[in-house]
Formats: sequence, structure tokens, C-alpha cells
Amino acid sequence: MNKKGQISIEYLVLVSFIAFLVVTVLGVALVYSAQMRDQIRFYQLEQFSSKIIASAESVYYAGEPSRSTITAYLPGGLNDVVISGFDMTFSISTNS
Repeated sequence: MNKKGQISIEYLVLVSFIAFLVVTVLGVALVYSAQMRDQIRFYQLEQFSSKIIASAESVYYAGEPSRSTITAYLPGGLNDVVISGFDMTFSISTNS
């Protein structure tokens, strides 16, 4: 009768250790996925600003009546875009 209790305690310890490992791996994966999402957001903002700069330069060199249309993706979490003079400032919410 003592062996049945020992086996159940060992099984309980093994299951709790495996659960701890799974929770730890999921926590680490969540942190890294949040960092990757932030990097993707920054990359998308960089691509957007590069398109604006390239379009502004081509319109400037083409002359007065020229126009340009930009199709770009702005990421979620973008709070504000301020363009003043030669500066473009983005205000974005990140996970970090």
C-alpha cells in the first residue's frame, strides 16, 4: 500500500515539473514575440518615412505642378505624426 502512495507523489512531482517548464517556455516566447512586434512596427515606420522622403524629393525636382500619391501601411499603436520643417516625429506605443 505504501508503493501506491509513492508512485502517485512521484507522478505529481513529474507533472508539476513539466507544467513549470511549459509555463516558463511560454513566458519567454511571449516576451520575445512582443519584442519582435515592436521591431516590425519600427521597420514599418521607417519604410513609411522613406517613402515620404523619396516622394518629396521627386516632387521637388519635378517642379511646381507635380503631385505624388503614397500608399503605405501605418502600424497599430501609432498615436501621433508631427511634420514640422525638415523633421518628422512619430509617437508610438510599444510593448516595452
